[in-house]
Order: sequence, then C-alpha cells, then structure tokens
Amino acid sequence: MAYPVEFRKKVVLAYEQGNSIRKVAEFFNISTRTVNKYLKDKKENGEVGPAKPQPGAIPKIDDQAMVFLFKLIDNDPAITLERMRSELNREFGISVTPSAIHKRLTKKGISFKKKRLVPKKETLLGSIKKSLSTMEK
Repeated sequence: MAYPVEFRKKVVLAYEQGNSIRKVAEFFNISTRTVNKYLKDKKENGEVGPAKPQPGAIPKIDDQAMVFLFKLIDNDPAITLERMRSELNREFGISVTPSAIHKRLTKKGISFKKKRLVPKKETLLGSIKKSLSTMEK
C-alpha cells in the first residue's frame, strides 16, 4: 500500500528531529525498511513521494505496420492472424505473435467473429479510412 505524501513527510520529519529509525517505524507502525526508503528518497530527490511511473514498451506494430495490416484486411477480409503475422514478418521484419496483432486491431475498433474481421458498429472500409486519416494527422 502506498502511503500519502503528507504521511511520508511526517515520517522523515520525525527522523530529522533526532528520533532513531526504529523508534520512527514503531511510532508510525511501519517497517524500518519503509523509513529508510523515505529517507533515501529525500536524500536523492530532495522530496518524498510515490515513485514515478515507468514508460511502457514501444509497440513493435507501429503506424506504418498498422496501415499495412488495414490494406491486407481490405484486400482479404477473411485473412487470419497467422497470415498477418507472416506478412508483417516478410514486409517489415517484425516478429510478433498473433495475439499482439489482435490487441492492436481491437484497439483500432476491429473485432474478430466467425473467422472474419468485422468492425464494430461501422463498415470495415469506413473503419479503415477513419484510422488512416487519424494516423496521417
């Protein structure tokens, strides 16, 4: 559980007022390791606070590859994920799993039903055109 920043500041202040790490930990009912972490944060960053979120991985299937996938789908609406995977590998040298392709296409509004690619709530061509126009901006 992450403690609020104000609580963390009180822990550091209690230590800076001359209390031992063990006494501070007992008083605030936290571990000595937590106290040490707050003190380390204060020393390194000048403040105590929650850790900054780390950026996620860069997707292998970029916008250019997505345009390629949309063209494949437009040419063959019954194309399989496995075939898309092999075409991406052949065209771009991208090695991805079919599930990664599925996730990216789902985020763009394309769902999979009965071995066909069917866009949600609009036609396939309309969905592709809409996605292409937003990628060009």
